[in-house]
This record gives sequence, structure tokens and C-alpha cells, in this order.
Amino acid sequence: MKSLRKNLLLVLLTLSVLFGGTLIHTQKTEAKTTKVYLGKYTLTAYCPCRSCSGGHGSNTASGKKAKQGRTIAVDTRKIKLGTKIHINGHTYTAEDVGGAIKGNRIDVYFTSHKKALQFGKKKNVKVYKVTTKASYNSDSSSKIVEEDSITTTSIDTDVDIPKFNLSY
Repeated sequence: MKSLRKNLLLVLLTLSVLFGGTLIHTQKTEAKTTKVYLGKYTLTAYCPCRSCSGGHGSNTASGKKAKQGRTIAVDTRKIKLGTKIHINGHTYTAEDVGGAIKGNRIDVYFTSHKKALQFGKKKNVKVYKVTTKASYNSDSSSKIVEEDSITTTSIDTDVDIPKFNLSY
């Protein structure tokens, strides 16, 4: 039994030296993005000033710092925080709430009060929820992964085998 184990370890060692890596299984994935129509909304704008944010500045209900071009405030009874929302060719993330944001109303974040005022109020804007699903390709393949450094470790059979670091 010990001889068989040694021979097996020697074969594994030889294969790993020849291939310089390890054989791993890979699978191709593709992300499928779809948009779900939520309805027509009224869009308004806000900024980090005390008047707009009620003293919260750029702190959002989600815990993230508000960012122009990404952050919107929503009614969480209609849209959950973290949801990706598509409006007029741009995708935003629902990261904030507001006392006046009820029903079909969305507040778009801007870095300055001037920009928020310039945005104004827009009615009957079509709003979509963006969903992304990963689809796995059943046609999987295997490939050899080259390792930058191979270290060896000794076990009770007195044969050294390679130890691969497979963290990527």
C-alpha cells in the first residue's frame, strides 16, 4: 500500500512538473440584462445642501456617499434600495430616500444646488428597473493554469509533492 501511494505521488509530481500548473475546470458565463417597465414618474433633483438634504449632506439611507450620475432617492415601497434604475438612457442606483419622495417620484442627486435647480422638474418620464441574470454555458472546457511559483511540502511518505496556490 505504501509503495502504491509513493508511486501515485511520483506520478502526480511528474505531471505537475511537466505541465507547470494544474488542470482546472472552467465555465463560460454571460450576463443577460433586461429592463422592466415600472411606469411614468416625476423626476426632481436634490443636492447635499441643508435645504435639499435636511442636513444629511451626501450621506444616503443605504450608507453610501451620494454620487452625481449614480444616486437617486426613491420611495422604498415602490423601489427597493440597491435597485438599478434606467432613466432616459442612463442607469442609476436607488441609494437614498426623502420625506417628499412618495409614490411615482424620484429625486436625482447632483453635487451642487445650481445643478439641481437647472435639472428642474420632469413629469411623465418612463422608468425601468434593470435586472441582470448570469447564464452559464453548458459547453464547459478545461485548461492548464500556469503557476508563478510552486512550493513543495513533505508528507509522511518521504516524497515531496508540489503545493499550488489556487487563489486568484
